[in-house]
Amino acid sequence: MRRRLREEDGQALLIALAFLVFFGLVIAFILGFAEASVRATVNLREQRAVVYAADGAMDGAIQYGRWNLEVGAFGKVPCVTYSATLNGQTATVTCVALGNPLNADRRVLFTASVDGVPRITADVFYDGTATPPASVYVLSWTYLR
Repeated sequence: MRRRLREEDGQALLIALAFLVFFGLVIAFILGFAEASVRATVNLREQRAVVYAADGAMDGAIQYGRWNLEVGAFGKVPCVTYSATLNGQTATVTCVALGNPLNADRRVLFTASVDGVPRITADVFYDGTATPPASVYVLSWTYLR
């Protein structure tokens, strides 16, 4: 028996195979995107913990300088070392006195480091005319990459 070309036998199989290939490619693309998103989330979480620790330690060191007149005082070497542990990350803040030794005001450059890598610097001015707590003016705050 001779078949005519217009019969639809077998066409459903071709359509089903085309759908399987198409959806297989779409699912592969979505899984690749999901994997990249998971990796980015993990890396961002680690970076956020490091920056949060450095930021918190910097805030603590600046507040410590409000009450302790030796922070940034002339002749104090080292200026001060302040540490804080947040989210399992330990940040250490060191400082350098920048002010005029003949002036009662204190100007200090703080550097917050995590695992020995500098993450934040802050240029801070303490009003020396007031008794503790001193007035604080943050002149600059820089995140280092």
